[in-house]
Amino acid sequence: MFDVMRAMRERVGDKFRLGIRYTADEMMAGSITKEEGIEISKRLKGSGLVDFLNIVRGHLDTDAGLTDVISIMGMRSAPHLDFAGEIR
Repeated sequence: MFDVMRAMRERVGDKFRLGIRYTADEMMAGSITKEEGIEISKRLKGSGLVDFLNIVRGHLDTDAGLTDVISIMGMRSAPHLDFAGEIR
């Protein structure tokens, strides 16, 4: 992953904002855990290759999972904002 990010940074330079969106907690057995997601975030930040992280929590493999990630009308907006704050 870092090889690709290094190549991207070399291509765009330091005057272009470069970020990454990823799932930092898939919230299901056998997948990325909260603790692993926090460690991934620390490594990304520590790499110095990205300017921002766009955190997603949950999984999209089922309709129910998708609804937990992308709120529908009548549901709480930004349900994982507190989690993103923890990572920050």
